[in-house]
Amino acid sequence: MVLTFSDLRSTRFVQITWICLLLCFVGGSNAAAQLLQNHGPSIATDQAVQPGAFPLFERGHATSVYVADEDEAPVHTAVHAFVGDVEKVAGIRPATISDPSLHGERQIIIVGTLGHSPILTQLAQRHQLDTSAVIGKWESAPVSVVDEPLPGIRSALVVTGSDARGAAFALFDLSRGIGVSPWNWGADVPVQHHTSAVVTERMYIQQPPAVQYRGIFINDEDWGIRPWAARKMDPELKNIGPHTYVRVFELLLRLHANTLWPAMHPGTLPFHSIPENIRLANQWGIVMGSSHSEALLRNNVGEWDEGRDREWNYQTNSAAI
Repeated sequence: MVLTFSDLRSTRFVQITWICLLLCFVGGSNAAAQLLQNHGPSIATDQAVQPGAFPLFERGHATSVYVADEDEAPVHTAVHAFVGDVEKVAGIRPATISDPSLHGERQIIIVGTLGHSPILTQLAQRHQLDTSAVIGKWESAPVSVVDEPLPGIRSALVVTGSDARGAAFALFDLSRGIGVSPWNWGADVPVQHHTSAVVTERMYIQQPPAVQYRGIFINDEDWGIRPWAARKMDPELKNIGPHTYVRVFELLLRLHANTLWPAMHPGTLPFHSIPENIRLANQWGIVMGSSHSEALLRNNVGEWDEGRDREWNYQTNSAAI
């Protein structure tokens, strides 16, 4: 299923027309709603902290975030973005730690994926963390408060991704809950400012999406996003490049999306011709596809010479095809 958003105009993504959501492998009747199906655990802001609530930040202190060094790249990317979000909201930046025992904190946030985070494995083996609801699931994550997860730590807010995007989506739901819109950069939606934010639920499960692959198709870029990107984002390339795509990747992950069909009109640099594009797609966990006119993942402009290779027709030109 393809939904087309025409004439989307904002301060950042100026005149990006014919941006299409690719809603593939539809498993539910309301496919468009799947991008915003989960809203995260309940978060209270600027209120007196109630017993049992877990503080993300309060009284000038932000809770540190643990992520294992060996966890997957999109988890580290999301953690880095999340601590930046807290700083925008509260004016204080949480520490990112890789060994909780060295920091003497009484409460921490633990973020990771099953099979990649030693602490999550330990908590599951000690039956302090119930992972039964998400094992083997697609892009899912429980967010739960665990008491005494490690020696000296009173409690932890544990984000347990069934995979890397599951953990990232759950973390970005916390960002949204404290007042950072997914469209903060892309459409200049202002950040809300708070003095405190606490999670009021002890257990929340982010369910798998009904639409397995969903995202953005950048089309008709010639007159809109490409000249803007050439001037504002990737002037050294004078084209659409990694500084543009990384903002699209961030928007996708913040919206619980996972797929991009890149720009492909004549005059646009092929996505895979820039190695940094590929590195950033992997860093943000984005699945790259190709559009209607790029059969077999070929580049529509540079990989087929109509004069030399003749027509694109297997019946009459099978050797070249």
